[in-house]
Amino acid sequence: MNETHAKPLPSRRELRMAEARKKKPTLASVWSTSSQAASGALAFGTIAAIALSGAATNGPSAPAAHTQDDVKPVTREAEAPAVPLPTSITIAADTTMTVENATVKAEAAPLAKVKTGIIGAEAARELGKQLAAERGWTGAQWEALNRLFTKESGWNMQAMNRSSGAYGIPQALPGSKMGTVASDWKTNAATQITWGLNYIAGRYGTPVNAMGHSASHGWY
Repeated sequence: MNETHAKPLPSRRELRMAEARKKKPTLASVWSTSSQAASGALAFGTIAAIALSGAATNGPSAPAAHTQDDVKPVTREAEAPAVPLPTSITIAADTTMTVENATVKAEAAPLAKVKTGIIGAEAARELGKQLAAERGWTGAQWEALNRLFTKESGWNMQAMNRSSGAYGIPQALPGSKMGTVASDWKTNAATQITWGLNYIAGRYGTPVNAMGHSASHGWY
C-alpha cells in the first residue's frame, strides 16, 4: 500500500511574510505611477503656458463698456438771474460821488425856476442864500442881503405894507412888478427873491450898497 504524505501547513510567520510580499510595490508598479504623475505635471504646465501666451497676446482686458444707465447726469448749479443795470443815477445837488474812479458832481438847478409854493421864512432865507451865491454874493454880500430883506419883510413871502402896498420878500412896489420874472409872484418865493436880486443889481450893484442906502434913507 502506497503511503500518502500530507503537505505540512504553513506557519503563521510564513503567512505574514507572504502577505507582506503581496503589498510591497514592484518596480513595474512604481514606474507606472511615476509616469502618470509626470504626464499630469506636463499637462498642467502646458495649460499654464497656453494661458500665459493668451494673456501676453491679448494684453490686459478692456474695461466693460458703460451703458446709458451707468452714466449719471451732470447737475449744473442754477445760474443767478441777471440784474439789470440802472440807466440813470440821481444824486442831490452840490454833492459828489465816484463812479469807476471818475468824480461826478451834481450841479445845482437854477432855483429861480423851481416852484416852491408858500414856504416859511427860514426856508425862504435858505433859498435866498443859494440864489445870492449863484451870483457870487457870499460872505459880506450875503450878510448885507440878509439884513436888508430881514428889515423889509422878515423873509415873509406874504408880507404886505398896508400903507404903500409893497409886497413880498423884497417889498416890491407895487407887487405886480415881480410879474416880470414869473406870473406866480404871489405864491413863489423864488420868483420874489429873483426879482429882488435883479433890482439890487440893476440899481445899486451889490447888496452892500443897497443896504448902505437903506440904512441912510430908510428905504432902498
